[in-house]
Amino acid sequence: NIIRLPLAYWNLIDLPPGQTPDAPPEVKKRWARIQGFMKAAEYRKWIDRVFEYARKAGLRVLPDLHSAPGGQGGNECTGCDQGPTDAVFWFVESDGSLGRNAELAQNAITEMAKLCASKGDTCYGIEFLNEPYGAHIDTLNDEPLRKDLEACP
Repeated sequence: NIIRLPLAYWNLIDLPPGQTPDAPPEVKKRWARIQGFMKAAEYRKWIDRVFEYARKAGLRVLPDLHSAPGGQGGNECTGCDQGPTDAVFWFVESDGSLGRNAELAQNAITEMAKLCASKGDTCYGIEFLNEPYGAHIDTLNDEPLRKDLEACP
């Protein structure tokens, strides 16, 4: 049996004081307040407890990046009211390049992977991104992804 553990980027990485993911000013203020609640290292004791309880119960844990920097699926999945329900300020810049929020998300995923590796068999794996907006219609890179998935055993 598996326990899904939703995590926000602020549970995994700290941004320098005064910095937040890229977004409109009113949303940046909300993220700054959330980020100021506790440092990522302080969340670790609570995360560790989940893994310890799961280990003792013979369960495995699946950490899930539930709130990516900039949001990934509107208000439902971000842990922070971002305004309109379709407000997503993440990964891709207007010119199609990956933006700063994508780099921050990669940092959070790296920390999640390190956490998982430190927990041995109690960690089932990681979920890269919970319910990304538009995933069902994203065809920009679907052929390379399809080839990668077909190559998986």
